[in-house]
Amino acid sequence: IDYLLPYAVENFNVSEDPEQRAFAGLSMGGATVMYGFFHHTDAFQYYLAMSPPMLEVVDPDYTIEELHD
Repeated sequence: IDYLLPYAVENFNVSEDPEQRAFAGLSMGGATVMYGFFHHTDAFQYYLAMSPPMLEVVDPDYTIEELHD
C-alpha cells in the first residue's frame, strides 16, 4: 500500500481512483488479497482471492451424500 501501489500507479497504466482498481491473487497471493480485503478496503474496488491457503484444519464431513458423487 505504501510502496508498491504508488510505484504501480506512477509507472504503469494503473488508475489513481480506487473505484477503478482490482486486486487478485492465487494461492499465497490469495492470502495476501484476503489480508488487503480486511485491512485496506478503501484501496481497491474489487478483491479476488483464488485458492488462498486455509489457516486452520477443516475436516470434510463425508456423511454428506453430495461428497460421495
